[in-house]
Amino acid sequence: MNPPAPASNLSLPLTIFENTNLSALELICKYLKEVKGCRYNEIAGMLNRDQRTIWVSYNNSLKKTKAKLIAAESVYLLPLTIFQDRKLSILESIVHYLKTSYNLSYASIARLTQRDERNIGAIYHKAERKLK
Repeated sequence: MNPPAPASNLSLPLTIFENTNLSALELICKYLKEVKGCRYNEIAGMLNRDQRTIWVSYNNSLKKTKAKLIAAESVYLLPLTIFQDRKLSILESIVHYLKTSYNLSYASIARLTQRDERNIGAIYHKAERKLK
């Protein structure tokens, strides 16, 4: 198995967030561990999170679903570097990136992430306030 690429080279397909049974962090950890073969300490470094947080998130995802994560190809890719700024939550980072980089509507982001459109708008505005 090849060693995982550094965070600056890795992107997440937005399609992984179609799974509504897991949180955004659980999905990211599950994708990086199962699909990309990363170790906990590597994932922690890429996401600027504590290794124990990554371990707990991944193990929580296993309690909710034992099936391996299947990542379909996606038009929209999220670079891992967007999660390194701890000012924003994982979901705030995703919504802010999709809105600013791809200029997607709240309705489109809601559909792609399987979230309510009103929540997406609120999440985006909260992220904007935090970044000012």
